[in-house]
Amino acid sequence: MASSRGKSFTAEQDEAICRAYLCITEDPIIGNSQPRSQFWQRVLQQYQEKTNDVQRTEASIKARWQNIQKCCNKFRGCLRSIEALNQSGMTHQNEYDMAKQTYYEDTGKYFSGMDGCWAILEHAIKWQDITPSGRKAKTPEPPQIPEGMSFPFSPEASQIPSTYYESLDAETTPSSGGTGSVSSPRKRPGGKKLAKEKKAKSKVQEAETARHINLLETLNKTVLDNQSRRIQLEERRVASLERQTICEEREMARKEKETERNDREMEERIMQMDLSAIQDPQMKAYYEHRKAAILAKWASSTSTTYYTDLPDY
Repeated sequence: MASSRGKSFTAEQDEAICRAYLCITEDPIIGNSQPRSQFWQRVLQQYQEKTNDVQRTEASIKARWQNIQKCCNKFRGCLRSIEALNQSGMTHQNEYDMAKQTYYEDTGKYFSGMDGCWAILEHAIKWQDITPSGRKAKTPEPPQIPEGMSFPFSPEASQIPSTYYESLDAETTPSSGGTGSVSSPRKRPGGKKLAKEKKAKSKVQEAETARHINLLETLNKTVLDNQSRRIQLEERRVASLERQTICEEREMARKEKETERNDREMEERIMQMDLSAIQDPQMKAYYEHRKAAILAKWASSTSTTYYTDLPDY
């Protein structure tokens, strides 16, 4: 029983296949070291992620890619042959349109449906280096233009054999410009070994950067801790000075009170002395003078206290 044919691929799906194929083949780490079965499995997975189309199988994706590759290789040969003529007055758009016309004359099919795929594949490094036969092709000599003929020309006036286009798939150096032009060959990306070295170097740099960041954070924390410690010490010093000042003031007040108490006790003893028993006239005169001074001091203190305590009228 024959299997039923699936629905045709859309232009968007064709472009998704091209992007998925290039994404896997140009991966520098696994691109050249993966079994065929795993390769197409990865291509299918990439395609499904880009389109959400889960109805396609690996076989259908592979078959469609082979058809896209065949068409684009054919068109690439047509375009390169036109560019190799280097006809004066030709724009890149003219060359692109003529290549599409030549493709139609050789295959009987229009290339317009593959414009999106060609825009993706024309700059792909891996794809540019491979011809439909899997070999690197040699750059052919451009065909001779009959004398007196100029572009544009009709296929009846001068027809380039289709076998010539089919043999073309080599790298040339066209001028950069408008639609349909092929860019200058780019430098190949590094292989698996170089990619791993770059990845390892990147990890080392990240680790070194993280180490420097940690050191900087530790240094900043140390500086902040030292500043906080200095502030605390200064606060303690000021508090200690304040406490010392208070203690000194209290000590001074205590000594003043003690002095006043001693003075009062001495004055009381002097006032209680019996001067009649003193035989020495000079000593008797001294104590009489001291008693008079104590009385004057007491009278002055009492008078000041009296007037100070009077109420205001």
